[in-house]
Amino acid sequence: MTTKNIINTLHADPAWQEGEFHQAILNFGYDEWQKRGNDWDFEDMVDYVQDTLGHLARWLFIMGKYDQQVCNGGHRQWINNGYAGLDEADLPPSFTAQDLPFLCDLVRDSRRFLSNDLIGRYIGIFDNMEKLNRKRVSWSDDDDDYFDNFDELDNYYYTVNEQFMKELNAYVATKF
Repeated sequence: MTTKNIINTLHADPAWQEGEFHQAILNFGYDEWQKRGNDWDFEDMVDYVQDTLGHLARWLFIMGKYDQQVCNGGHRQWINNGYAGLDEADLPPSFTAQDLPFLCDLVRDSRRFLSNDLIGRYIGIFDNMEKLNRKRVSWSDDDDDYFDNFDELDNYYYTVNEQFMKELNAYVATKF
C-alpha cells in the first residue's frame, strides 16, 4: 500500500471523519490486529503502525493506549494488560519503569514530537513518568498494594488528561 493510500485509509476512518484523529490512528492498528488474530499482540500493533505510518504515529498509538488504560484502571491496568511493554506476570519482583519499554518511549519521544508549547503545559505528565523511571517498585503476588507507588502519577494524570488529549488530537490533525 502506498503512503497516499495509507493516509486515505486513515482519513476514511469514521473516527477521523468525526474529528477523532487520534482515535483513527488507534483504529488503524487495531483493525490490522483484528485481521491477524491471536498471533499478534500489542507490540506487533505498535510495530505495524510505525512501519506504515511512521515513528510519530507509533508514539501516538502508545500514548493513546496509555490514556485509555490509565483512565480506565490506572497504571496498574496499563501494565497488567501488557500495554507498557511487559505485563504483570513478566515483571521481576523488583523493577523500575525502565523495565517497561513503552513508558520509556513515551517519556523520550514526547520531547521529540510535541511542541515546546504543548510540552510546557503538560510537562508534569512526563516529569512524573521520568520520576517513575527512577523509582524501584517491589512487590509480591500476594501484595495488592505494590502499585500504590503509582497513585501520585494516576492522580496527576486524571487532572490533566482530558485537556491534554484534546490538544493532542488537534496536533494529530496537523500531522497526517
